[in-house]
Amino acid sequence: MEINAERFPTLGTDLEASGAVKIGQIGVATARLMRQRTLVDFGVQWLQANEHA
Repeated sequence: MEINAERFPTLGTDLEASGAVKIGQIGVATARLMRQRTLVDFGVQWLQANEHA
């Protein structure tokens, strides 16, 4: 599978929309917390489903 890094922002947006990411503040920074296994599984499935996007 060829990886096009330009698709990663859309993948991230879709991951957040799935509810798998908790967003909060640490000091003045915005932080994102997610389970890594969920991230990897979602990413693999998303890349396969959006192979030609």
